[in-house]
Amino acid sequence: EAEILSHYGVKHSHCHFCRFFFKDEEELHVHRAQRHRSVYCVDCRRLFIAPANLDAHLRSYRHTVKDVRCYGCYKTFVSRAAMVAHIEMNTCASGLTRAKLDAAARGLRSIFTVSGAVEPQKERVVTATMYDTRAGLWRCYCGKSTRTCAGMRAHLNSPAHDPKLYRCPREECDKETATLSGLFQHLESRQC
Repeated sequence: EAEILSHYGVKHSHCHFCRFFFKDEEELHVHRAQRHRSVYCVDCRRLFIAPANLDAHLRSYRHTVKDVRCYGCYKTFVSRAAMVAHIEMNTCASGLTRAKLDAAARGLRSIFTVSGAVEPQKERVVTATMYDTRAGLWRCYCGKSTRTCAGMRAHLNSPAHDPKLYRCPREECDKETATLSGLFQHLESRQC
């Protein structure tokens, strides 16, 4: 059955949801736009499994205007989270860095910083990983595994093991993140 449905989808104008056949792709497009608009992107003519997937797609760079300017270099981004991530990756031409951003946030003692003493960013230790010769994988003590040494190095240089510095400002939410961009992503996702 899976093979025949795949055949229908590739060779014929077939709606997988309704199991109807249509004269051509244009007729199928109109059908999906009318009957399955909660999971169908009309502009891209792309069908999604769930409405949340379509929502994420509609908020992606394909459908979003880059109208958020960086505070330092004036590059534009699709969201505040993307702009802050640009600074946190230390790629801003202005010299703004993640360390400077974190220091400024701690200095503000705002509602979205975690209270109490904040550990400085830990030095990454390569010995915290091991190479599994049987599986051909690099494994971190946290459970993350990668196929390449470079992939493990990227994981170790990421904020994956950093302390949680930021907390969602909504009292009923207990989400904490290691990065300010992670907090912005949480808030912009509309899932909080």
